[in-house]
Amino acid sequence: MQRLQAVGDYTVLGAGGDMSDFQYLQTILDQLVVEEFSRGDGHNLGPAEIHEYLSQVMYSRRSKMDPLWNALLVGGVKEGKRCILSSRLHLTLTACSISPGCRFLAYVDLLGTTYSASTLATGFGAHLAQPLLRSAVENREDILTEEEAFKILEQSMRVLFYRDARSFNKVCRRSN
Repeated sequence: MQRLQAVGDYTVLGAGGDMSDFQYLQTILDQLVVEEFSRGDGHNLGPAEIHEYLSQVMYSRRSKMDPLWNALLVGGVKEGKRCILSSRLHLTLTACSISPGCRFLAYVDLLGTTYSASTLATGFGAHLAQPLLRSAVENREDILTEEEAFKILEQSMRVLFYRDARSFNKVCRRSN
């Protein structure tokens, strides 16, 4: 099953949870991207906008007592000097140190809970892999190489496989 989807030009959406609910979200996001493109104003939705939209959708469905049973990770890079991370309680501007784009990674769940961090995971990975990811990545985001990142991913997936053998024991690496 494909649990990753490209949304627009700058965003990747990852999902844990119910696949039919994720397919529903894919449909409404595809409609949103087409609507935005059809306006012809040259504006493309970035990861921060997609995340905010999904947080509103998830919170709305939860408030109607018909939640979408997913945990979603929204990630991406968009040109610009600043990324805007927002929640219902406050607005935070985060300066990005990489150039030319701004990296973005955030989480939203079935309750509409949102947060952002340099490493995120869903499902069992949020319990077992997240501590490994934090210790290996935090404060090294700008200097981490692709090889180091892949080794960290392999180590995390190995721990997850040992603890929950229902998963697949291979990590595929796509070459460009």
